[in-house]
Amino acid sequence: MITQDTKRSVQFSLSPGITKVSLFYQLSRDKPHVYVQDIVAFHKPLLLVSHVGHFWHAKIGDGCTSPSAEAAWTSFVSSQFELQNFTIKVAPQSRARSLRFQLAPGLQNASLFYQLSSEMPHVYFRDISEKQVLDVNTFVSHIWHAKVGQRSNLSDTIPSWSMTVSAVPQVRQTHTIHLQQRVRASFVLSSNVTRCKTVSTDGCLLQWHEKAFGELKPGQRLRVNTFAGQTWSVWGSGKNGTTKLWEAKLKDCPYQTFVVVV
Repeated sequence: MITQDTKRSVQFSLSPGITKVSLFYQLSRDKPHVYVQDIVAFHKPLLLVSHVGHFWHAKIGDGCTSPSAEAAWTSFVSSQFELQNFTIKVAPQSRARSLRFQLAPGLQNASLFYQLSSEMPHVYFRDISEKQVLDVNTFVSHIWHAKVGQRSNLSDTIPSWSMTVSAVPQVRQTHTIHLQQRVRASFVLSSNVTRCKTVSTDGCLLQWHEKAFGELKPGQRLRVNTFAGQTWSVWGSGKNGTTKLWEAKLKDCPYQTFVVVV
C-alpha cells in the first residue's frame, strides 16, 4: 500500500560512456512499465519521488518506442534510505551472451526469472514448458533462476534451479533446468551481536536474496528448507547503516549447519 510512510526520494545519473537512456517505473513486478522521461549525459542528476517497492528500469532508445524492450538496467526502491542515489550502468556489448534453456525430462513447466546482480530483485522473464527450447540474450554475471509451479505464487519462493552467466565466449550457452538437491540448512548465530542491534534488539536478520526470512538470535538455531546453490546472508549494522555481515552458498548436501560469526 502506498502511504506517506513509503515515500522516498530517488536520484538518477548516468555512468561514463552512456549518452542517453529512457527511464521507466513499475508499481510492482506484475505491472506494466510506465515511461517517465529520457536521461541525457552531462545533465544534472534527475531527482524524483517514488515509493518503497517500486521498480525502475533504464532502456536504450526513445521512450515512445522502447516500452516493450528489455531493460538494460533495473533497480528497486528500498525502505532503508530516505534518499537513494542510482547510477545507471549498462554492460558493454563485449559482455553480451546468448543462452538456451530447456527442461530436464520429467519437468512439465517452470518460470524463468533473472537478476542483474545478487543484490537486485528477481524479475520475471517468461514461462518454459516441456520439449520447448527458449533462447535469450543476456550479459556476463547476470543470474538466472527457474521456479517450478504457478508463476502467480512464485514471487516469494526460493528458486529450485539457478545459474550465473559465464564469461566463456561461447556462441551460445545451453542449460538444462532440473530440480536441484533439496537442503535442510541450520543457522546458528555466535554470541557477539554488537553489530546486529540496528536490525533488531536481539539478533541479526537472515535472508535469501532480497527477501527477509527471519530473525537470527544468539544461541538459537534457525532451520530452513532450501535448495543447493542458493545463497543465504546475514545482515546487521555497519559503518553506513544496515549492511551484509555474512554470506554462504549452499553445497549439494542434504543437511548443512552454519555457525555465523559476525
